[in-house]
Amino acid sequence: MHRTRWALPFILTLTASAQDWPSFRGPAASGIADEQNLPANWDASQGTGIRWKASIPGLAHSSPIVWRDQVFVTTAISSRPNASLPDYEWGTASSPILYRETVIVQCDQQKGSFLEALDRKSGRTVWRTERDELPSWGTPAICPGKTRTELITNGANFVRGYDPATGNELWRLGGSSKITAPTPVYSGDLIVVASGRRPEAPIFAIRAGGSGNITGKAKWVAWQKEQRGPYMPTPLIYNGYLYILGNAGIFDCYDLTSGREIYRERLPHQGSGFSASPVASDGKIYLPSEDGDIFVVKAGPRFELLKRNSMGEPIMATPAISGGLLLSRTEHTLWAIGNTL
Repeated sequence: MHRTRWALPFILTLTASAQDWPSFRGPAASGIADEQNLPANWDASQGTGIRWKASIPGLAHSSPIVWRDQVFVTTAISSRPNASLPDYEWGTASSPILYRETVIVQCDQQKGSFLEALDRKSGRTVWRTERDELPSWGTPAICPGKTRTELITNGANFVRGYDPATGNELWRLGGSSKITAPTPVYSGDLIVVASGRRPEAPIFAIRAGGSGNITGKAKWVAWQKEQRGPYMPTPLIYNGYLYILGNAGIFDCYDLTSGREIYRERLPHQGSGFSASPVASDGKIYLPSEDGDIFVVKAGPRFELLKRNSMGEPIMATPAISGGLLLSRTEHTLWAIGNTL
């Protein structure tokens, strides 16, 4: 039987002006917005710490973004009443990104994988680069280095660096998982790329500026770890530390420069796991679980769980932070969490 689904934008207007959170994980995919005065604890059932909430029709797990005073989410509405999306883990997940006057899309599939840049005004193809890749689900990242800007893609065959102006490949690194979902992140000239499919499940700390095949070359790979990479959540770099959230709820902290393990702790979740990526603000890290809880952990070299906040609905989407609000999308609701004005 034919079933129809519509993917629709859903737009809400904020009551006050807010800084932009323009894409998945915000500016530069960092997941960070300081000076927001976000709460560590709230009560969704009682409305304490909830500035507003909005019901979202349909079902989808894309993250909210903020542009000026509006919040955007997308949703899928089926022609079947009470429909669910049982294949949510295997649909398209890579988001488009902006670079100067182009929109860049990573499309990795069983055959015919490619990377493409389109003019943001006309939709005209500026460049298109074919990729010998398996399906992947990560969003590419733009990393401005000291000498050049690099476009980083997480792929099953190779992690690659490209020239975002031309699409020419600059370098490639082998040894990744056969399923890749996390988005690359960076700090300075150090790029972190990870994936969680075993047996590899690697974390790579890559120095920008490489050329050719850099696999196994210490000049370009500052450090790497096996069987420590996250399957779905994107890593977080915050104040010199690298935080890795595993699907099973293991939360790791590493020294970014050396890769030295600072701590490894298990979050006390109910068991469904973690798909959303961590975000941080003002020394606090927010970790949403599929069970519907948002854990708040103190940032820094000592693990300290500040609070576990129940939202009452499963969470798959990574939150946005803007205008003093933590914008969390649960299964059917968009929540604006913030201290009272």
